[in-house]
Amino acid sequence: MGTRPTGLRPTACASPSAPAGKTREYLCGHCEQPSTGIANLVNPSAGAVVWFCLGCGRPTYTDKTGANIPSAASGEPAPVHAPEGITNLYYQARGSLQVGAFNGAAMLCRRILLDVASNHGLKWDGRAPSFQACLKFLVKNEDITQRMLDKWLDKIRVIGNGANHELTLVSMEEAAVSLRFTGWLLRILYDAPAEAADG
Repeated sequence: MGTRPTGLRPTACASPSAPAGKTREYLCGHCEQPSTGIANLVNPSAGAVVWFCLGCGRPTYTDKTGANIPSAASGEPAPVHAPEGITNLYYQARGSLQVGAFNGAAMLCRRILLDVASNHGLKWDGRAPSFQACLKFLVKNEDITQRMLDKWLDKIRVIGNGANHELTLVSMEEAAVSLRFTGWLLRILYDAPAEAADG
């Protein structure tokens, strides 16, 4: 088994010393459904258990801290009407948070801001614009409001900057905030207009 990614926080689960054959309920990180798992490949000395989901049959590793690997994915599914490239980046960020790669999740959310601004008409020659410039463009273009930027959207950029430019580790909470706010932005810019047009 692989080692637990640094910084991964424990999630609620049964004791890692569970005997083989014991069952427990958990949210499967593979099929993302509430499930019952069967304990198998128990290693009491390492405090490790592998559970097999009765829904999809795939394994979840529980280490001595009680963390599930993979954990259930964080963040909501990507908006239906977002461009494919942006949807792909969002799912990469979601997957990074799921496996404890919090810096990676924050950097991907920051990168999504660039793609969104470009998709909404931001042009540049050569070097990509700053992420602050991307957000200012979206405000000027009236895709978002200054109030949205000041109250919550700029946190995506700030957390991503910390992950990209500073020698600090992004926490699970910060990465989750960045992913949640990114999801909100995508739903506002892509799903809401499409659903309004259909209605």
